[in-house]
Amino acid sequence: MLRKLISVLTVFALALVGLAQTSPAQAWPDSTTAVGTLTSADSRWEIGALGKTLSSNMVFAYMGSSNDLKYIRSYTLSPEGVLTAPVDVVRGESPDIYYSFSPSETTWVDKRGTIHLVFTRKDMGQVSRTSKLMHVTSQDGLVWTAPIEIYSIPYQATDNCAQPFDLCGIDHVSLSHTSAGQIAIAFSILKSDATRQLLFSTKLSGKSWINPAVINTSNYEPYDLDLLATDKGFVASWVNNYGLGAHLMSSFSTGLTAKTWTAPQERYASQGLGLTDLIQISPTKYAVVYSDRPVNPSETIVSMQSFDTRTNRFASAQQILTLPSTAFLDNISTTEYRAGQSAIAFTALSTDWNEGDARYILFRNGKATSQFVNQALATPSGVTQTIQKASMDDLGHLSIVWFQRGPTQPDDALYLSQFFRGNRSDVLLGNEIATYNVGFSQDGDVYVSSFLMSTISGFVRIRSDAPTLTTDVSVTGTSKVGKALTTKLPMIDADSVGQKWLYSYQWYSCQFQVTEVLAIATENCSAISGATAATYKVKPADKGKFLQVRLNVKSDNATQTQYSASTVAAK
Repeated sequence: MLRKLISVLTVFALALVGLAQTSPAQAWPDSTTAVGTLTSADSRWEIGALGKTLSSNMVFAYMGSSNDLKYIRSYTLSPEGVLTAPVDVVRGESPDIYYSFSPSETTWVDKRGTIHLVFTRKDMGQVSRTSKLMHVTSQDGLVWTAPIEIYSIPYQATDNCAQPFDLCGIDHVSLSHTSAGQIAIAFSILKSDATRQLLFSTKLSGKSWINPAVINTSNYEPYDLDLLATDKGFVASWVNNYGLGAHLMSSFSTGLTAKTWTAPQERYASQGLGLTDLIQISPTKYAVVYSDRPVNPSETIVSMQSFDTRTNRFASAQQILTLPSTAFLDNISTTEYRAGQSAIAFTALSTDWNEGDARYILFRNGKATSQFVNQALATPSGVTQTIQKASMDDLGHLSIVWFQRGPTQPDDALYLSQFFRGNRSDVLLGNEIATYNVGFSQDGDVYVSSFLMSTISGFVRIRSDAPTLTTDVSVTGTSKVGKALTTKLPMIDADSVGQKWLYSYQWYSCQFQVTEVLAIATENCSAISGATAATYKVKPADKGKFLQVRLNVKSDNATQTQYSASTVAAK
């Protein structure tokens, strides 16, 4: 089935070009694949989606153990709902090796289709112990590179931080990346003298990790650590608990190296400080969002302080949402900044954990608006709506997966809500008691994997966003030896601009003239070896031949092929 077609052209260029076929394409209806299952006896925790590229299936990973050996394992889910058997990412060689990672904080898929995973490895078997930060990559989630060490800290089993529980070493890892493909991490270490350091390291594509720089040294653990790449550097935020309350801290770099971090500053302090997060809200602004649940007032206030990279300054606090004092933010999920907007989805959960509404805050041009994900599905009492994950695609579709539990629905009801240009659609994805894990493709398809006892299940929701095609692919230029022929891409409807498309080309030499655009090659045409660019320079061997180009357009799970009409006979 033909569906979503992806482009790397700018919005302006996309208004002038499109895709090809003999008649305009129609949008396909949204569809959900049949549920696929496999059996795995692993014990599992920290389960989540790592990501998906155009050439891979959705990759999930989890930590587990078998015969006292700990490991990280991955498996994939195809658009058709097919699951692969889990494979080892890493496996400890003794029962004293422990791993830790967070799918939402320490993974990334770059533009080249490489999946990055950062994790910690702790060896607790000897008097002399180590805690290491490691980096692995994969192209498909089935074969992984050997781990590369980013940072290592030694300590002794007799150190204070190892007594009575071993808390020494690396924790609180957060990963970010620039649009140019630079990857960076912020992480905390607890040293043998009980001091804490917040460190930062980065690497360019194809280069090694640099030696970490110190962002902060203190006696306090950095909770809710977040790192975010800006248009000029990086910004970090975290929470220190000491004294009479929690202290929201921030620091930023004035460049892309590890040596330009500013001294940490306190952004806010309160006894009722709730969960915090960093999010990009405009091309040059990045906001730290936090909630305050005071002891006496009757309201919980959600506020933001925005950092402007043009001035390297934080703005004053701005209130963006008011909740009852009996509610607090839980299950926060942030999206990337795409199509001029971003969003934070969260559950406004009651302090008794019995009720909660799924909500989101949409940021557009630096301004925030708050909405319910779906208040109509909630009942007056005893209902909890829990955010699973949110995503913003390149067209500006906001997708939020959440489940609802309540008196009228004893089982978990998993929903997908999508928002675009003021419209909302809601779909019931599943209705079973299970642990759900959600991943999104680049163009908004939803991949869901769930666990129940020893059974792993998976299904996919394919969203309709295929562009309407208004013209055909064609060849321009003079068919003469030494002259260049160029592929002219078809036009698409303006509603489809902003999508990402992956183009590939193949030029053909034909014995007879081809007068129309076709979906398959004709028998009298043969591929020209090495002619796989958008342009082709006519060669002496092409004299008397009719030349055409084949255009392949690939999305994350479908390919569309068109053969152009040919040129006149080459001279």
